[in-house]
Amino acid sequence: MDILAKHDWLQLASPLTETVSRVSRLLLELVRTDAWIIHGFEATSNEPMSILYAGDPMHKSYIARLVFGDTRNEIHIGRKSIWALRRLVREHKHTCSLAVIEGHGLHVTLLKGRNDLFVPMWLDGRVETPIVARNRSSVSSLKSIEKNGLTYTVTIESDRLRDFYDNMYLPAMRGRHRDGAFLTTFQEIIEPVAHGDCELLSIQKGDEAIGGVLILKNENPPKLWKCGVRDANPIHFKAGAMAAVYAFSSRHLHANGHAMMDLGGTRAFLSDGILFYKTKFGASFEPRGSRGFILKALSFSKGLESFLVHNPVAHRSGRRMSGAVFVDTAEPSLAELRKTIGAVPDVSGMDRTSAFHLSRTTGQIQRLHEEPNEDRQS
Repeated sequence: MDILAKHDWLQLASPLTETVSRVSRLLLELVRTDAWIIHGFEATSNEPMSILYAGDPMHKSYIARLVFGDTRNEIHIGRKSIWALRRLVREHKHTCSLAVIEGHGLHVTLLKGRNDLFVPMWLDGRVETPIVARNRSSVSSLKSIEKNGLTYTVTIESDRLRDFYDNMYLPAMRGRHRDGAFLTTFQEIIEPVAHGDCELLSIQKGDEAIGGVLILKNENPPKLWKCGVRDANPIHFKAGAMAAVYAFSSRHLHANGHAMMDLGGTRAFLSDGILFYKTKFGASFEPRGSRGFILKALSFSKGLESFLVHNPVAHRSGRRMSGAVFVDTAEPSLAELRKTIGAVPDVSGMDRTSAFHLSRTTGQIQRLHEEPNEDRQS
């Protein structure tokens, strides 16, 4: 039996069910959230460092890999209430350099100090269709499509969906995120396809499908939902498979009357390669929902200083989204600060960028300089 026909009976959850589920998750977070102490050597400096993390295990894996790479030791210290987290932070002030607390508005109100940063969990990016070359990097990416003779087809054939899921989506997700991958099941993919809300845009090199993307047509604007490259093979990336995903999706959607395209979620750490890739095609970004990570510096360490210097972030302050970069000296010149700010990707959606310093005496994050993004110097 055809997979789509087999799933004709499936119905998407009602808005009421989804609302009840979200409220239940929030209430559970208020009652208890998992907490860990994570030890290792910071990835950019190889200096020893410990962090306190409170939140979801999958997001914990992402943050831990960002800080330590693939090698670290984790100790689960139990499930803690939101009120117990305040005491936990105080208890580990001298044993951990950084506390990362996952949460939403109430966590920010109760746990975020004036010197802490609140980093959105995800940024959603949008771009006008069709995509056009805006800089040398995007020109090179788009030329690679033509140079390698890439084309595309649009399909909902069940065998091609299965091939995409097993041989493109899963390898790409596991290759990039490893133990921090949020994997969608094949059934979850089939449901919107069966209801006519989703289609697969397949990237072809000759007769071989080397990449693809699932497009949610019922979103406003349509959303690039799940991307993949066959076997996560670097040869296909180099041939322009991901550039083709963005370019061909934008052409396809523009031809069907859509002026905008949702590029899906991206992490808010500005050194993230996917965020930079989307930025070069002119994407603008905004936080997805109210969830994020509170970054709370507890004590100075060379490892934490190096992590902050090498990982600029987008952070929220009220309704604004701003950039944050760090310098490793307490009294840099204004020219040095402006040069550091100018080196950060100019992300549309951030209204300003600030330079910070991690104090060696107090262990706190200190703001040194701030510039509106329109005044930034590269």
